[in-house]
Amino acid sequence: MEELAPRLAARAVIIDEGGRTLLFRIHAPRDPSRVFWITPGGGLEPGEDDLDALRRELFEETGLAAVEIGPCVWVRDQAFPWGDRLIRQRERYYLVRCPAFQVDTSRHLADERDLLRGFRWFTLEELAQWPERLVPANFAELFGALVAGRLPPEPVQIGR
Repeated sequence: MEELAPRLAARAVIIDEGGRTLLFRIHAPRDPSRVFWITPGGGLEPGEDDLDALRRELFEETGLAAVEIGPCVWVRDQAFPWGDRLIRQRERYYLVRCPAFQVDTSRHLADERDLLRGFRWFTLEELAQWPERLVPANFAELFGALVAGRLPPEPVQIGR
C-alpha cells in the first residue's frame, strides 16, 4: 500500500441539550463489512484552518450552520488502510454544543453518499453498549467526561 502525506482533519463532538451526540455510520471502501461510527468532520482544503474546515464540513454533512465551535478537546494521529491506500490522518476534535436539530444530508459529496450509511443521535448509555465499532474505540468514555462538563485543560491525545 502506498502511504500518503499526512491528511489534516477537523471533527466535531456535538452535544445537544439532552446530552446526546451525533455520529455517522461509515464503511471502508470496497469492504462493507468494515463498519464504524464517526463524528462529523473531515479533511482541510487548501487555505482552510481547522475552524473554517469544520464549519464547511458541518454544513455539508449535517446542514448545521452558524454554530459556535468550542475548544479543541482531543487530537488523534492515526494511520489506517483505506481502500488500496494507507492514510495517515491528523485529526483535531472540537466541542460543539447546540440544540438538537434535524440532520440534512442533502449536501453530501459523492464519496460520502457511497460510504456513509446513516446517522444517529446517541445517549452516553447507548454508546457504552453499542455493538459496532466507535472511533475512537473509547469514544463513550471520552464523551462521558465531556457530557459531565470535565473539559481537558489541553487537548487529550487519543488513540484508535
